[in-house]
Amino acid sequence: MERNTLERHGDELPLCRENAAARADAYLRAIEPYPGHFHGRGLVTCAGGVRYNTCAWVLIKITRALGCTLPIQVWHLGPEERDERWIALAEELGVQCVDAAAVCGEHPHRGLSGWPLKPYAILHSPFREVLFLDADNMPVADPTYLFDAPRYRRQGAIFWPDDRKTARQSQRWEVFGVDYRDEMEVESGQMLVNKRACWRALKLCNWYNEHADFFYRVVYGDKDTFRFAWHRCGRRYAMPRRGLARIPYTLCQHDLEGRRVFQHRCLEKWSLQGNRPSSGFQHERKCLQYLDELRRRWKPGGEAKRKTDDE
Repeated sequence: MERNTLERHGDELPLCRENAAARADAYLRAIEPYPGHFHGRGLVTCAGGVRYNTCAWVLIKITRALGCTLPIQVWHLGPEERDERWIALAEELGVQCVDAAAVCGEHPHRGLSGWPLKPYAILHSPFREVLFLDADNMPVADPTYLFDAPRYRRQGAIFWPDDRKTARQSQRWEVFGVDYRDEMEVESGQMLVNKRACWRALKLCNWYNEHADFFYRVVYGDKDTFRFAWHRCGRRYAMPRRGLARIPYTLCQHDLEGRRVFQHRCLEKWSLQGNRPSSGFQHERKCLQYLDELRRRWKPGGEAKRKTDDE
């Protein structure tokens, strides 16, 4: 198995700047072939606790209202993030809720928490093709058409741009064993991945996040672990040429033709206590109606913990 093979390559040694690239090479040599049991397309998000379940409710409701029929999975981590009443409401909309802590029994992870849960959920969801959205993100139109974009079909992934580049002198290039590239960083509030095409890169990304105690000192959270894993494995990915746009509290992302497709409300998340208006935010009135519905139908028992507050 992969873990036993890694032990022979020194996986028990602490990661550092000098050995990180070699350790990644050892892990890549140990990756087993794509297993082939994944099927179909689906939307995956991560939530848990009052704050993120509130956001996920808006995401689910607007996605369905826009006509999207993709199966949806919401991943949480352990009983402290689980709310049976919220899950019952989500299941009425055809949503499956998955406890990652239970999945860890079969697929161990040494440090599963907020950001590392994202690549783990993509990797272990049942779908061959995954549209991942942060819980505080939402499409402005049915996003299913993205799966049929020619550039995605050729390259197997779409990543969306952040608004900065990694400097040539950054230690990241050495740590990840990747040659310098003049390119935008990745904003990982939305990702589209074909696991069959990108299996090795996705596995390496998950390994980076399994060792978040080291790699998150080099990059900010999970977002660029995807970019560096894809480069390390020699995998290309599609990225919209139009950069992100900002409106109040929100990062707007575009499809490969330059049309707005996602609104990532990451700077002020949806709240049951009230929400300030965001000029230019599409479908805002509907979102507020969904929040009113949630207030009527859900009385959370208390704020469950969430490992990171800035996802």
